[in-house]
Amino acid sequence: MTDAAVNILANMTEADAPLTASEDAGAVAWVLTSTALVFLMTAGLGFFYGGLVRDTNIINTMMMSVVSMGIVTLTWVVFGFSWAFGDNGEHGIGLFIGNFDYSFWTGLDMKNWDTLPGLVFAAFQMTFAIIASAIISGSLVERVRFSAYCIMLALWSLLIYAPLCHWVWGPGGWIGQLGALDFAGGTVVHISSGVSGLVAGAILGPRKHVEKDMGPANAPFVILGGCLLWFGWLGFNGGSALSTTDGVAARAVATTFVAAASSMLTWLALERVLKGKSTSVGASVGAVAGLVVITPAAGFVTPGWSIAIGALGAPWCYLTVEAVNRIKLVDDTLDAFGLHGSGGFAGAILTGIFAVDEGLIYSGSFVLLGKQIAGALAGVAFSAVGTAIIMGVMKMLFKLRIPEDQELGGVDEHTHGESYHSPVKRYAPGGRMTESETSKESVWPDGKTSNQARIPGAKRRPDENQFLCARRILKRQLEIDENAVRISQEVGYIEEDRSSRSYPGLKTVYRKRIIKGEVIPGRRCMRRGSSAFFGCGEVHNSGRGASAAKALHF
Repeated sequence: MTDAAVNILANMTEADAPLTASEDAGAVAWVLTSTALVFLMTAGLGFFYGGLVRDTNIINTMMMSVVSMGIVTLTWVVFGFSWAFGDNGEHGIGLFIGNFDYSFWTGLDMKNWDTLPGLVFAAFQMTFAIIASAIISGSLVERVRFSAYCIMLALWSLLIYAPLCHWVWGPGGWIGQLGALDFAGGTVVHISSGVSGLVAGAILGPRKHVEKDMGPANAPFVILGGCLLWFGWLGFNGGSALSTTDGVAARAVATTFVAAASSMLTWLALERVLKGKSTSVGASVGAVAGLVVITPAAGFVTPGWSIAIGALGAPWCYLTVEAVNRIKLVDDTLDAFGLHGSGGFAGAILTGIFAVDEGLIYSGSFVLLGKQIAGALAGVAFSAVGTAIIMGVMKMLFKLRIPEDQELGGVDEHTHGESYHSPVKRYAPGGRMTESETSKESVWPDGKTSNQARIPGAKRRPDENQFLCARRILKRQLEIDENAVRISQEVGYIEEDRSSRSYPGLKTVYRKRIIKGEVIPGRRCMRRGSSAFFGCGEVHNSGRGASAAKALHF
C-alpha cells in the first residue's frame, strides 16, 4: 500500500467511511432510481418543448434540452457540486457559496452524505442542475444561436444555479439558515430557471414570427413529454427525501400525484370556460403546472392539502401565461416563466400556508410564510440580476441571435443540417418509389412562374394508398362546405405554413398562387375534379377542386 493510501485511511473519520451493507441500502437504491427518473425528465422536456414549436425548429428545440445533459454534467463535476455543497462555514462567504473541496468530485467516493455515498448524492443533484438549465431554453427557442446557448448554459449552471443551490440546500446557506422550506427545488430549480429565461428572452428580443395562435406543431410530442415529466417527477420529489424509512418519500410521491391531477383538471376546466374547448396540450401543461407548484411543498404537506395546492396553482400559472402573452413585453416563447418561474413562486407561498406544523393553516402564524416569501424573492432577484449580467456580457462579445432569414426559414436545417420531416417521396419512371430533397427547383421547375408545379420524374400510378388519400380528401371537402369559417382558417394556416416553414425562399407571387388554389407544392395528394393524384403538385383552380386545394393541410 502506498504512503498516500495509508494517509487517506488514517485521516478518515467514522462519518467519512465507505458505505457498508449494514447502512441504509434501501435509501441508496431509491435515490439511484430517482436519479434515473430525474434524468429522464430532461428527455421529456425535450419532447414537451419540441412539440410546441414550428416543425422547422423541432430538432433544434429538442437539442437544447439534450445538450444540457452533456454541458451541465461536466460543469457540475468540475466545480458546480463543490460550490453548491462544499462546507465553507456558517458565516461570511460560507453563507453564499461553497468551496473547492469536491472539485472534480474529489473524495466523494470515500465520503457519506447522510445515509448515502457521496457519489450517489452528487449524481442525484446533478440531474437537478441539468433539468433546471434545460428549462431556460423554453424562453429562447426559435431565435437563439445554438453556440451562444451552450456557452450561456455553462456559465449559468456555475454562476447562478450552484450559488443559489448553496443558499437553500448547502451547508451554511443563508436561506436554509433563515428557515425557509424548499423540499425539491421550487426556488432552486423553478424560480431560478423561469426568471432567468424571462430575463434572457428580454435581452435576446422577440421572434420575427410570433405565432401564438398557430398551435403546436406536434401535439402528440407534447402529450408524450408531459407524461414523461410526470413520471420522472415522482423521483424528482420523492427522491429528495433521501430516505425511505421515515415516510417522507411516500408522502412526497403521493402529494406529487395528487397535485398534478388536481391542476390538470382545473386547467382543463379553465380552458373549457374561457376558450370553449379543453385541449390535450392544456392537459399536459396543466399537469406540469401542478408538478411545479407542489415541488417546494411535496414533503411538507398532506395529500389532502395537495389537492388545494394543485387547484390554486393552475389558475395562477394560467393567468400568468395569459398576462405575459397579452402584454408582450417579453417573448417568452414556450411560457417557461409562466409555468416555472411563476409556479415556483406560488409553490413557495403555498408551502408557507399548508406546511404541516409550521404553516399558517396549522400554526396561525405568518412567520413561515414570511420566510418563504423572503427566500423566493431572493431567488428571483439573484437569478434576474445574474442572468442579465451574463447575457449582457455575452451580447457585447458576440452575436446571440441567428440571422433573420434562418429564423424565418427554420433553425433545424441551418444549424443542424437535419429536418423533422423525411425527404419528399415521389414516383420515378417504372413506378419505383424514390426520395428527393424538397427545394425551390424541385417543386417549381427552373424557378419560373406557371400555373402548375411538378416534381421531376413524377409518375401517376395510383394504388390503394392513393385511393384512401382521395377518400380522405372527399370527406374533408364535405366538412369544408359545411363550414366557411374553417376554409378561411385553413387558408391562413397554409399561407403561414408554406411561406415561413417549408418554402421560405419562394417568391411572394408563388405564395399567392398557393393561396389561390392554383398550386400546393409538396402535397402527397391533390384533388382535380373527382380524381386524386400522388406525387404531383398540379391543381387547377376550378369548382370544388379549388376549395379542396385551399383547405388541404396534410
